[in-house]
Amino acid sequence: MPIPSITASIFAREILPAILIPNLGGWATGLLTRTEIKSWYENLRKPSWRPPNSAFPIVWTSLYSAMGYASWLIYRSGSWANVKLPLTLYGTQLALNMLWSPLFFKAHRMKLALVDIGLLWVNVAACIFTFHPVNKTAAYLMVPYLGWLTLASALNYWIWKENPEEDASRKRL
Repeated sequence: MPIPSITASIFAREILPAILIPNLGGWATGLLTRTEIKSWYENLRKPSWRPPNSAFPIVWTSLYSAMGYASWLIYRSGSWANVKLPLTLYGTQLALNMLWSPLFFKAHRMKLALVDIGLLWVNVAACIFTFHPVNKTAAYLMVPYLGWLTLASALNYWIWKENPEEDASRKRL
């Protein structure tokens, strides 16, 4: 399906909110967990192939913006019957995405965060699969996100294996 024509009004009323929703969620979880990044996370063993901390906000802002725009393309691309499943999967992946940082950084539950990111990876792959028949551009916009999640999953796994989690007396969510 072709990309709908975009007016300033459509951009302001529909596209900008679709882009802001995942970004606001990302910024909120970032604020919630930033003290742990500077203290707990910095003291963990990390692989040499880990991207620098400064790359994460740039990459995530780009990915959140692309996924938000993709969700708008799906929203505008068909009847509710055709977009209900793709948008439900999109909402589910957003929830799983927003859950990961508090699990990993705030609760220090690296194994549980690994389970979450695994479910997130499958959900994003399902988004791409269900987006494609509705709007190919939307599906392609989600592919870099899946690639980044692959790297993030490997990083989560490596850190979990190399840094034994604290005993049961530590704080939990």
